[in-house]
Amino acid sequence: MPRAPHPSRDTRDARDPRRSPHRPSARLGSPYGLIALPVFAAACWGADRLWNAPDWGLIVYAGASALAFIVYAVDKVAAKTHMWRISELTLQALALACGWPGALAAQQLLRHKIAKPRFLLVFWLAALVNAGAFLFWCSPWSPRVVGAPRIDETAVDLTPVNLDLPDRAEPAASAALSASAPSPSRPASSPPQ
Repeated sequence: MPRAPHPSRDTRDARDPRRSPHRPSARLGSPYGLIALPVFAAACWGADRLWNAPDWGLIVYAGASALAFIVYAVDKVAAKTHMWRISELTLQALALACGWPGALAAQQLLRHKIAKPRFLLVFWLAALVNAGAFLFWCSPWSPRVVGAPRIDETAVDLTPVNLDLPDRAEPAASAALSASAPSPSRPASSPPQ
């Protein structure tokens, strides 16, 4: 006699028997989110070419991203071994503090924190705020000037200008003044030659 299917087994996802199909899908955690990395890199390159963005910006983003990746990896290991976890607030703070590229890479490579829509929504908001603030700070509309504007050297006249020329309106007065004043090349006590 055939057995009736177990109701709890029929409602489970075919890929993962522990996951319920009622769990919301996390579209914000899809691998397509990695497109944000080259888009942000292109925006930073454009900011550098247009507005002379600071060179240390790349160093700050690289360091914060490396730190965020390491913290995500530690949290992933802690989740697997049932150890003390790193709070989501700390992970979001790292994303807001220029570490969102590394956090995004860790989410996709380690498959960590990609099934929580609320976490991902806050993460993407933090990434957008951080990227927008950095690009605004580099722009000329920012109240703080980051770098000197780029100058086209071919359009600049670099011929020296002599500012010690006498005024053309008073040639007699300047000639009399120069004749009575001692010249720096000869001392005042020596007779003129």
